[in-house]
Amino acid sequence: MLKPHPATELNVRRKFSSQAAAERTRNGESGSWRKVERSLAYMTENLNKPLHVAALAAQANVSPSHFFALFKQMTGFPPMDYFTKLRMRHACRLLDSTTVRVKEVAAALGYDDPLYFSRVFKSVSAVAPVHYRGLGPAVRREIQALLEPKCQMMSATCRRTA
Repeated sequence: MLKPHPATELNVRRKFSSQAAAERTRNGESGSWRKVERSLAYMTENLNKPLHVAALAAQANVSPSHFFALFKQMTGFPPMDYFTKLRMRHACRLLDSTTVRVKEVAAALGYDDPLYFSRVFKSVSAVAPVHYRGLGPAVRREIQALLEPKCQMMSATCRRTA
């Protein structure tokens, strides 16, 4: 009876064990990614409401600390930073496409205090919202690009939310 060469048998075991590990990783990441995708969709649909990581974690059926780590791993950003970028990108769109006052843009995004909204806007875009409209189109596009949250593991949902 022929015996397989020990090195060949070892290579076959490695191949199957690495394929199984890769499959487990894909399935695990897929499930994790679905949880994050649901959170991304929720964020996009609720830009005008306050957001709490604990609520997103409960929706994903994981602990808040696990959700935070998972979200950051998948998107490259902590959940609240990502949400702030989404809100400020939407603020840019409103400032570009309407003539409403900054106070009204703040209210449309769920900020009760327009001064706080202005501070947040300026902290992420380097320009106050009242001055944003006076900028040229090229500079505004640069600011919007800075505010575009880019997921590390791109998916259709991530591209839609950005």
